[in-house]
Amino acid sequence: MSADSIMVRTKTAFMSAPTPPAGHERRRPPFTPKYPSSRRHAGGSTNDDGGGYKAKKERQQKEKDKLSALMAKQEREAVKKYMEKETKKDLESQAKIRQAQAYMAERAKGGGKDAPWTKSTDGTGSSGGSSQSPPKKKGPKFQQISLTCRQFSIDDIQDVTFEGSHLVDVPFLGLPEVAVFGRSNVGKSSMLNCLTGNNKKVAVVSKTPGRTQQINLFKVHDSNGPVAVLVDLPGYGYAKLPKALQSDIGTQVRQYLSDRPTLRLAVLLMDARRDPQKSDLNMMKYFRAANVPLLVLGTKVDKLNQEEIGPNLGKLNQYFKLPEGMPVAFSSVTGVNKRAVWNAIRDACVGEYLDLSEEAQEANALVQKLSQGKDEKDN
Repeated sequence: MSADSIMVRTKTAFMSAPTPPAGHERRRPPFTPKYPSSRRHAGGSTNDDGGGYKAKKERQQKEKDKLSALMAKQEREAVKKYMEKETKKDLESQAKIRQAQAYMAERAKGGGKDAPWTKSTDGTGSSGGSSQSPPKKKGPKFQQISLTCRQFSIDDIQDVTFEGSHLVDVPFLGLPEVAVFGRSNVGKSSMLNCLTGNNKKVAVVSKTPGRTQQINLFKVHDSNGPVAVLVDLPGYGYAKLPKALQSDIGTQVRQYLSDRPTLRLAVLLMDARRDPQKSDLNMMKYFRAANVPLLVLGTKVDKLNQEEIGPNLGKLNQYFKLPEGMPVAFSSVTGVNKRAVWNAIRDACVGEYLDLSEEAQEANALVQKLSQGKDEKDN
């Protein structure tokens, strides 16, 4: 056999060889990166389950919490400074007014002293013909109040409008006022919205206690116009509220009550599920001292069983020495005794509401005794 024939047979056999079955192709080796990954480079394991990512998220969350706490602290400090500034202004204004009143009283008696606001030009105390005008009367205490009191029908209440928030110098709106007060988260805003009706929310309901830190005014309208003003006082007794703000709330309420001839009724809200609170008793004393009638409501009775409502309200009645029938059971969810509250507001606006609690009777007797003694002295 020649060499040429051998070569031809070999080439033919190679070309006619069968193809390998599927799955037996030659595979490439796995890819090996030239540089290690960031996780491997940082010293971590290739089988890491995301621990670095979680740690990063935790650090970011801690930074956010720290920033939120700092902003809240700055906000509280700003509110505190503003309250201190406004209180200082109010005290200075009152001091000037007292000076002016003392001077006018001396002048009425025939005294010849110079006015305390007069500037001396020669150092001898005489004005020398150059003097400032008396200090202007400032604030709502010196407004000429024109009070409009009239009967209105509860079924004719058309609207309740928000009239503004105030820290100090709460304006007179020329209408009888009904103040609503109570501990934080007792349900003041919910009660106002319930009284409004028609699914209209005039007061913002917050799940965080202590949100209301100003005095809010709401005007009640019937078909003939405005008839009354509901005054939402700041909530008190919230333990997490800074002590400075808690004392500021007490100062706000005292200033509001110091001279408020248009205030006809105070509605105190108590949580019927809770034990009697000393802070409620202290606030009641403020209104008793101002000789303001009280209506006490036991709120959130919808969250109690029927067997629990009576004993809980009786416990509050005994502790606060309330007249029979108080506190009045109330629920902003079911609207129970909503009409009774409106009846009390209407009667108070026209001077027909009677507060019959024992403390009120003692206070009224004391006022009558003092007035009789004064009359005998004058005679």
